[in-house]
Amino acid sequence: ILDLALAYRKAAYAPEAEREALKSAFYETDLPKFAGLLENFAGAEYRVGGKLSLADVHLYALLERLGFENAAALAATLDAHPKLKASFSKVAQHPAIVQWQSARPQTTM
Repeated sequence: ILDLALAYRKAAYAPEAEREALKSAFYETDLPKFAGLLENFAGAEYRVGGKLSLADVHLYALLERLGFENAAALAATLDAHPKLKASFSKVAQHPAIVQWQSARPQTTM
């Protein structure tokens, strides 16, 4: 999860002249690559131990952020990785996550 986040940050915080090309490469290459690795890691619903964990929340928040910026790329990636998509959906439906999302301040971040 950290490697995926760092790959995104490298593109997102690159010098402005390089940023769009690096983001495009991230969504075309890095996101599918890391999704493939995560697809094969642990269970189909939760990543660790069969119940919601900090790893699940961290991955969910990261993927949600990536989808906010490029919904089409995230949707295509999740469609190509059904276990990861199931995990993302399972976390999104968890009562604590639903409550947090309804109560948190609405920001662009």
